[in-house]
Amino acid sequence: MPVGPPRGHQEPLGEREFTAPRIGATDTRTPVDVEAEAEADARVLVSLLALVRMEPRSTRNRERR
Repeated sequence: MPVGPPRGHQEPLGEREFTAPRIGATDTRTPVDVEAEAEADARVLVSLLALVRMEPRSTRNRERR
């Protein structure tokens, strides 16, 4: 007997779960919706960039020597 989630099962991706649009589907989002999503995505990317750029002080000191 298999153990674990059923095949094809995927955990939600957080607040908004991504669902691929169906082929031929019409996008029902308004320009305001699209802009709000873009702003939210930009905030996440800026936060991730800030985390990546942070490095331990000991690492920076070693590079200076």
